[in-house]
This record gives sequence, C-alpha cells and structure tokens, in this order.
Amino acid sequence: MIISLYAGEMTIRDIQHHLATTIGTELSHETISNITDAVLEAVLEWQQQPLDDFYPVVHLDAIRVKVRDVLIVCCDGLTGLPEAIEAT
Repeated sequence: MIISLYAGEMTIRDIQHHLATTIGTELSHETISNITDAVLEAVLEWQQQPLDDFYPVVHLDAIRVKVRDVLIVCCDGLTGLPEAIEAT
C-alpha cells in the first residue's frame, strides 16, 4: 500500500496520515521513507514510461429493475453487445 500511494505522488506525511486513518496503522516517518527509498528507482522508471497513442476503454453502467415486460436496452452500437443482450 505504501508503494502504491507513493507511486500516486503522495508525500510521506500524506501516506502516514492515510495509513493511520484508513487501517489504523501508525508508522514512523523514517520507516515510510526507508520503504519509498527502496523502490524510488522503479517508481521513477514507471512514472517516466512512454504512453501509447491509443488506449481503448469500455465503460459499462447499468441498473437492473425487475419487470414483467417492457425491456429496454440503450447502447451505442458496440459490436457484439446487442447480440449478447439478445442471447441473455
């Protein structure tokens, strides 16, 4: 968790506060600093990695309501989604 928070650019004090308030763990500034120092090179490498030009993203959001009839599906024509819904 410390590494993840540090990779997300939280400060050591922010990490210390987050751990104390979310899971009740109190670690010293030095302990957190020792952990982050051990992975600093890997974090910097990850932060500086080149990004791809294209990232496909699919976001689905739904609400399920029990009804006896009048079934409605609204979609933007995503290939295969209408067929999957019909099959279900």
